[in-house]
Amino acid sequence: MEFTFNAFYTLIAAVIVLLLGRFLVNKIGFLKRYNIPEPVAGGLVAAIISLVVHSLWGYSITTSSELQTSFMLIFFASIGLSANFAKLREGGIGLIIFLMAVASFIVVQNFVGISLATLLGIDPLIGLIAGSITLTGGHGTAGAWGEILEVKHGIQGALALGMASATFGLIIGGLIGGPLAKLLINRYQLATPRTNEQIEKSDNTPLTDINSTEYVPFEYPHRVRLITADNAITTLGLFAGCLAFADFMTGHMKGTMLELPTFVWALAGGVILRNVLEGIFKVQIFDRAIDVFGNASLSLYLAMALLSLKLWQLADLAGPLVVILGAQTITMGLYAAFDIEMNDQLNETLLGWVNTLNGPLWDFLVIFLVAVGVFYTLITGAVQVRLFLHSIKVMKSSRKECDDDHGITPFQAFVTGLASRVGVGNVAGVAIAIAIGGPGAVFWMWVTAFLGMSSAFVESSLAQLFKVRDQENKQFRGGPAYYITQGLKQKWLGVVFAVALISTYGFVFNAVQANAITGATAHAWGWDKANLAFELGGIHIVVSWVGLGLVLLTAMIIFGGIKRIAKVAESFVPLMALLYLAVALYIAVINYAILPDIFQLIFSKAFEFEAAAGGFFGAMVSMAMMMGIKRGLFSNEAGMGSAPNAAAASDVKHPVNQGLVQMLGVFVDTFVVCSCTAIIILASGLYHDAGFEGVALTQMALESQIGSWGDDFLATILFMFAFSSVIGNYAYAEGNVQFINNNAKVMFVFRIFVLIMVYLGSVMSVPLIWNTADLFMGIMATINLFAILLLTPFLLMLLKDYLAQLKQGVKEPVFKLDNHPKFKDKVKSDI
Repeated sequence: MEFTFNAFYTLIAAVIVLLLGRFLVNKIGFLKRYNIPEPVAGGLVAAIISLVVHSLWGYSITTSSELQTSFMLIFFASIGLSANFAKLREGGIGLIIFLMAVASFIVVQNFVGISLATLLGIDPLIGLIAGSITLTGGHGTAGAWGEILEVKHGIQGALALGMASATFGLIIGGLIGGPLAKLLINRYQLATPRTNEQIEKSDNTPLTDINSTEYVPFEYPHRVRLITADNAITTLGLFAGCLAFADFMTGHMKGTMLELPTFVWALAGGVILRNVLEGIFKVQIFDRAIDVFGNASLSLYLAMALLSLKLWQLADLAGPLVVILGAQTITMGLYAAFDIEMNDQLNETLLGWVNTLNGPLWDFLVIFLVAVGVFYTLITGAVQVRLFLHSIKVMKSSRKECDDDHGITPFQAFVTGLASRVGVGNVAGVAIAIAIGGPGAVFWMWVTAFLGMSSAFVESSLAQLFKVRDQENKQFRGGPAYYITQGLKQKWLGVVFAVALISTYGFVFNAVQANAITGATAHAWGWDKANLAFELGGIHIVVSWVGLGLVLLTAMIIFGGIKRIAKVAESFVPLMALLYLAVALYIAVINYAILPDIFQLIFSKAFEFEAAAGGFFGAMVSMAMMMGIKRGLFSNEAGMGSAPNAAAASDVKHPVNQGLVQMLGVFVDTFVVCSCTAIIILASGLYHDAGFEGVALTQMALESQIGSWGDDFLATILFMFAFSSVIGNYAYAEGNVQFINNNAKVMFVFRIFVLIMVYLGSVMSVPLIWNTADLFMGIMATINLFAILLLTPFLLMLLKDYLAQLKQGVKEPVFKLDNHPKFKDKVKSDI
């Protein structure tokens, strides 16, 4: 049943909403702290009540829009009437630069919103709603454009989406902008308290007491300010002129290239009227009256708009909206942090938020990872032990060309996976684990790798089973997003995982790799992270040319597709691993006398208990265990759902083949390469020095063992490690972008974002980058681990088939779909 309110009852309801909002804001500290407008607070509560009533009893209310449109136009006219060109001119070049920065950020916001909306397969205009319309324009603009998008473009629920986005933007803007604004105000002494004498001298208009009817300007914040009947009528005349101008221009410009929404003409009319009357005819404009009428109109308009919300119409768009607004938040933080001199305090704030989320997530995930690894070790009969030698044989025989011209060889898939695995985690990650968790963290990295080998086997075998062929380039694509969709029949969860992987590997992890490269080159060769600095209008601009060089190199590779990535990885991944291994073996030889002490230190410190966190799970886990598992997972990626994306691209005769090959990759990554780094650091004894972090610790340890050329060597090797990880990470993310929307334009936009993140990673702080990587990594691993657990029956059938053929003497087992009727409705027949 639907109830209809006329204009009168709609006005009464709006006033009630405003009073409710005022009560909530006064009583709830959160609302007051983040300046949530009263009509938004009351209106959202009213909308939620309406949702509950509609869900339980089917009742709904339709309000009148007669007064709503008028209030909206008065509000925008008040903005125009407040625009004083004379004041703007006083800002000079600094104001121009500020406006350029704001304008460029508006473009960035819309780019992010439209790109992600397209990527998620929804109307790109929804990306605008979750872009500058709401996050920069606020609730007023959200309401104005929301109505237009609903009426003219048929986007149902655009108004509700706009209000939700604007509220989100208001809160996040306060969280990010507050610390940054405080930093800038304190640094440049932008605001100092003024005395009453200074206030009085700032304007010649006389001050009056409360009983006077004389006008007191709005610029006196602590004085009584009255709106007389005379200036109220004059101001209403200005509003009438603005609305008449808006109506005239809307009618006469319809169908021309200057056809604009009515509220835009109302704003323009206010700008023209204010500056013509004040600048030419010297007519006094009453700012206080304009402000009061404008705010009152906005409040009533928002209350009416929120009363008309039908939240039940937005269920399908809730997920995409969360994704887009999350990306906008990251973009907002990165944009604010672009000036490297602002990074310290802003990074500290962002780091606090990330750590707050990381705590409970990793408390749980540490236990979960170990449990899943133990489960698959037992259920597969310790496949990482009994088929280890066989996996080496499979890997060695996989170098031959694949039968399919569009696929890549199993060995290329192996080195592509290894290219992503062998990276910063093997150098900086091990160093961080030892510096924070002590030598015992190395033991837990080994444990994680041993158990993770079984998880890696499972996920890569499943990726091969559920892979699909791209109909355009005929290449294979697969990974968790695909086996979640094909095997579990949960497309929505596949999309969630794909978004998490794209964020993790396409963006965050590539920023980690770039950060390590710039840090290593700065330490080894004195290259500053931000070695191009200049002043523009009093604003300090910094640019990292090392970051720009990385962007150029990355672009040359990623625009070539998966086959070029595989060829590049096949060319130098084995070489860089052998070089690093040779140096580590040399250090082990010259320190052979203390090697037993090093291993004794690792094992003894592994079980020294120092709680990693205060929660229930954190209290059960030592710092060594926590750091060993976290850094081990970052390095070998077992169970995260990353390597399966490379595994699915290969052309093999049986899915288990690629599972065995990727299982071997975990062994090489942790037991070989990470152990090399651990020996280098522990042999030096420098891990006690709190002055070093990440790559710098490994560099100093290496230099203490082989001399000053160790810096140059590690910087070169790290570049190869990190750069190979960038292209490997991209390969993973590319397949998941194609899963969501296989479109050339979408892929181009994604590549541009990857390049942006490579650059931004080169100028951001180490702790923030690593902790953000932990957060995204944890989300991804949680989804993937639950998925493979649910698909365990398929894995067991694959393994049983493979072992049966080996037992029969078949040298190269072949998977035949006809022998497994249970797979037919889930597996593509052309793979």
